[in-house]
Amino acid sequence: MSKAEVERIRILLEGSSKGGSGTGARPLPDFIAPLRFRFIASLTGLAGKSSIEGVTSNLRPGTILLLSLGGAAALRSFWPILCGVLIHFGAWLRLQLKSRATAEAFERDYPAFLLSTAAAVRAGHDPLQAMLHSERLFAGESEIRHELSRFRDLLSAGNTEEQAISQFAATVRHPDLPLFRAAFVYSRRHGSSFAGVLQRLTRVTRNRQSFRRKISAAVALQKVSALGIGGSALIIGLIQWSANKQGLLAAWAHPVGMYLLLASLALIAGGVLWMFCMTARRI
Repeated sequence: MSKAEVERIRILLEGSSKGGSGTGARPLPDFIAPLRFRFIASLTGLAGKSSIEGVTSNLRPGTILLLSLGGAAALRSFWPILCGVLIHFGAWLRLQLKSRATAEAFERDYPAFLLSTAAAVRAGHDPLQAMLHSERLFAGESEIRHELSRFRDLLSAGNTEEQAISQFAATVRHPDLPLFRAAFVYSRRHGSSFAGVLQRLTRVTRNRQSFRRKISAAVALQKVSALGIGGSALIIGLIQWSANKQGLLAAWAHPVGMYLLLASLALIAGGVLWMFCMTARRI
């Protein structure tokens, strides 16, 4: 038996002996599942939070929504409901921004992690051992180091190798991570080379990063153009208001003029929002 296999078995046996007894070693998503909070756990998990923190933080918007419904019934107005919807939308937007920031922080060190693991595997180390040892290569605040530490904790909690790798970086929304997990599992099952797969994944990730930088540079001018059109329309409206306020009010009071002004504002605002939504899509 090779030294790499001995090291792999030692790591798995240590985790089995530590996490084999007791219910406290169960992964957090399995603990949350009976409570029917998996949808909250997945959303907040992608934002880099623990599931328990996500449940408690989402209880506040839920409570506000119930209060808004009660206020709407008491006041006979839709404004409390609108406030509750806006609060929920703000919480969702905050989680989405946090999720994107987590994925970007992870991707900064992801190619270096793949290359270091591939080099260790080519040197004769077991892939599991290479992953765990690569944790020391990254800074303490690195997202990769955080996920590798969580991966080590999963093994120490008694999870099997396949269970632990299936949950590696589960809180990160990255398009290449399912390929990495599948490649690890299949290489282990069939005994194929894992280093070559890691190098190909590195090339794919770097090509995607390069393409994203080129696209960002290409659409920067389009963003400026959209903002320029919106700003010009706003300035023209302010000039019209200051120079001929009565004429603008007369146009607004006209049955057709009001709808034309609203349609123009909607088209300009919709164009600006559409441009930013298109450029914000992940590649």
